[in-house]
Amino acid sequence: MDSVIFQRKGLSIERLGLLRQIAQAGSIRGAVGEDSVRQSLASRQMKELAEWLGAPLWHRNGRSIELSPEGHSLAQLAGEFLSKLEELARETQGRALTFRLGAGDSIFQWYVLPRLEQWASDKTMPEFVSYSYSSAEIAERTRNGHLDAGIIRMGVDTGRNVTGEDIGQIDYALFVPEALLGAKMRTKDVPNLHDMPFCTLIGGGQYAQDMQIFLAAHGAKVALNCVSMTQMFGAVLSGRYAAVLPERALNGLSQMPIKRFGLAELSRFRRKVMLIYPHDRVPPPLILALMRTICQ
Repeated sequence: MDSVIFQRKGLSIERLGLLRQIAQAGSIRGAVGEDSVRQSLASRQMKELAEWLGAPLWHRNGRSIELSPEGHSLAQLAGEFLSKLEELARETQGRALTFRLGAGDSIFQWYVLPRLEQWASDKTMPEFVSYSYSSAEIAERTRNGHLDAGIIRMGVDTGRNVTGEDIGQIDYALFVPEALLGAKMRTKDVPNLHDMPFCTLIGGGQYAQDMQIFLAAHGAKVALNCVSMTQMFGAVLSGRYAAVLPERALNGLSQMPIKRFGLAELSRFRRKVMLIYPHDRVPPPLILALMRTICQ
């Protein structure tokens, strides 16, 4: 008990949990709400935790806070510790453990979800929880222990203490409702896309940039901006818009009045993806094997 951890006062699991909440919310108010009494109590608890640490936890930036290097390190350690503690508590209570996977909306919809039949049928598998974030956010949340694993595009910086495995690639195809194609166009290998209404993703990401190049080459136009590819797929199903989507988007829907065109020029949309997980918390072998088959 002569460890420096126990020689100082101010450390508790509750304070570590509160620090993690404040770090995620960006402010005390965001973490505990508008109640002034709770805000005052949280402020006092964080002051005591800072005294235990021997360094300030954050610096104020207007109404929000910016974690100090020491505060960031402590918040990250708290996240890892509390995550493992929660898993242990669930295990000892006889409840199923959870497996938290981060993946983009389209990857989950068309690549992860079709592979989850084994998950549902195997009673030894933990409870599956999915989170949809950008690749950069998935890498950060896997690194700090908020996710057990993630599927992201190759090339994203995962930082330290994260293992990355190449699990394949996602190819794209052109999807056009037959209502937008004339009778003769439906038999062509490459339809006439001039002035055809397309939907795309908002923002300035790589996909949006590739779409600009593709549409300009064909004289097509953006008619609808969406926040996710599953929204785009819904737009295609409406019969009013064409889109470039992952090749597997139409799997199982072969009877739908939609034509899928595999164009060589769509290779620019191809994305190599990798499975990532913390060095010190490798997924169980059965789960790891399943995740490795996502793109097969």
